[in-house]
Order: sequence, then structure tokens, then C-alpha cells
Amino acid sequence: MDQGGAYGHSDVPVASPDLSLSFGDTAYSKWDPKTRSIKVEITGPAWAWQNNWKADAMYGVSPGAHWTFRGNEDLSNFELEGGFPGVAWSMAKITPQPDVVCPPPPGTSKRDIVKCAAFDRISTAFGHVVHYYVWRIVDGQGNPIQPYYDEYIKFANSVSDHSSIGGWAIGLSGDCSAPNTGFRGVRSGASKFSAGNSSIVHASAFVV
Repeated sequence: MDQGGAYGHSDVPVASPDLSLSFGDTAYSKWDPKTRSIKVEITGPAWAWQNNWKADAMYGVSPGAHWTFRGNEDLSNFELEGGFPGVAWSMAKITPQPDVVCPPPPGTSKRDIVKCAAFDRISTAFGHVVHYYVWRIVDGQGNPIQPYYDEYIKFANSVSDHSSIGGWAIGLSGDCSAPNTGFRGVRSGASKFSAGNSSIVHASAFVV
């Protein structure tokens, strides 16, 4: 997720301190083909956060919060449910045009780089529309997709503030003082887990 426009163009004035998400937390939610939807808990193991005080604060006030991704029939557009009231959130699939070179070569402008993104993330509120762009950084087998994966690692490392002590406040395990780290929620056991119960979700540092 490139809310801050570190790699491609973004209209978002203030970016959230998260890094990436996946749909691999099957203990929480699985893809439902009937409703064409899946949920992702932002304090669960499928949501990665920057290791700094902003992420510590947002993670700490978000227990149990989640997004629901609900697709249209051909999955070219997803409505997102779970954000602030009065704001419409969506993701539109991007299909690069024939004249667009992907992956973008070095020196490509940020406005042209986003033509290779996976999705256009759109937020609409009070007549105002802002965009940022979403990239696939690994494939279904966990293999890095370049150059997007390396750009992600470079950004994640750049926002890792290893002097932050906020990790202590959210019960962060691991060496949260180490440079080049992020964190995510982990579950203490599937048998203890129930949807919406974040009491058994703990934060754990990981190396980026």
C-alpha cells in the first residue's frame, strides 16, 4: 500500500503507518465466492505495520478492527467496508494499456509508474476524491515480484524508527529496537480465536 506516494503518485494528504496486507489469515476469514468477499483484521497477522510510534498508536487503538473487501461480478472493482462513516472506499483493478511498459523502467515518473499498479485505491468524501495505488509485491507462492518488492523493502526500512518505545505499550514481542523491522499481530492459537476477539492477538516484530 503506497498511501504516502513513496513509489508512485498519491493524492492522500496524510498516510496511515501500515505497510502491506494479505488475504492469508484463514483463521479469521476465507474468500466467500457467493458474496465475493473476504475480511482482513488490521491487528491480525495479515496486516503489516511500520515499526514507529505512529503505527504503535494506531495499532493500539484498533483492536478487532477489520476491512471487508467485496468484489463485483468480474472482480474488477472492490468496495471496502469498515472505514469512517461518510467516506466511500473502493479499489479498481488496473489493466496496463498496450503502450505502457511494465515493470516501469528506471527514471519513470511517479504518475507514469502507477499505470503498472495492481489497483487504484479510491476514497470519496464530501465531493472530494483522492487516489493512491496498490502493488502486488509477492505472487501466490510467496515469490517476490520485482521491482515492487525491493521498493517495498526500501520504504519499510526507511520508516523503521528503532528508537521507538511505543512497542512496549502494545505488548510487542521480539526486538522492537532493532533497525529495519516492522510488526504484525500474531495469534496465540486457533482454538482460542473467535472473530472480532483481539484479546489473543499480540504484536510481533519481524525483519524487513
